[in-house]
Amino acid sequence: MRLRCWEIFVEKPLVGKQAGMQVEKIACNSCGAPLEVAATTQFATCRHCGANLSIQRTETATFTEVLEQLAAKTDQLSEQVQNLTGHTELAALDREWQMERENYMVTRQDGARHIPSEAGAIGGGIAITIFGCVWVGMASSMNSMGPSFGPSSFADNAFPLFGLVFIIVGIGASAIAYNKAGDHRRAQQRYRRRRAEIQNRSRSRDSGR
Repeated sequence: MRLRCWEIFVEKPLVGKQAGMQVEKIACNSCGAPLEVAATTQFATCRHCGANLSIQRTETATFTEVLEQLAAKTDQLSEQVQNLTGHTELAALDREWQMERENYMVTRQDGARHIPSEAGAIGGGIAITIFGCVWVGMASSMNSMGPSFGPSSFADNAFPLFGLVFIIVGIGASAIAYNKAGDHRRAQQRYRRRRAEIQNRSRSRDSGR
């Protein structure tokens, strides 16, 4: 059977709303031009101004953001986070150091605590040794002029021993102070290196922007 030419037709595919696709009307956040996009579209390009847009959706609104501006906001937020991280690391390091410093402190006779110095510990040890030797020398010379026997003689003979005890205790205390001073110096160097590393990382991030 011959078909007439007007009986032959081609069915065109349906697009847009005819195909059942939901279309949203939005505005370009750069120039304000009205746009129509599919409901599932995440990114679009405005044909009026050429801006690259990111489509944002909430429960009550649909809006666009210019990708360049969004990237700038992201970079700014990243910068703030990095700065905050650097400040937090420095604050934590400073707190740890203040607590660690307590381990290197010694107590003076008046009850005050302080960080000893290596030179001070050596000088203190020398002074204590000299004082103890003078004590022993004076006590020995006094004993030589007294009686050699009796209760008083025993006490006089024991008197120089206090000088020896004083020397031993003083040298021991000076040695402890010297060791703590050395440990504090090395720990302080480590603390300053770590602090400088954190600050250098922060400066490197700032210069790289």
